[in-house]
Amino acid sequence: MIDGKITSVDQVPQDLRPIEGHKFEDMLKDVFLMNEIAGERRKRRLELGSIMMFNKEFYFQLDPET
Repeated sequence: MIDGKITSVDQVPQDLRPIEGHKFEDMLKDVFLMNEIAGERRKRRLELGSIMMFNKEFYFQLDPET
């Protein structure tokens, strides 16, 4: 939805569609709102000194003695 690839309820899997009484348009607005909130939280976290790690896997070797 965010990237514009899903533009109608027909493109949403049946089990993820809005429940009765709700509209696709409302679901779309909610998705964009949640994305905006996530972006603001990420921005604030970085401003406060958080780091971003772009590697998908990290390995740590622990010293068996300590």
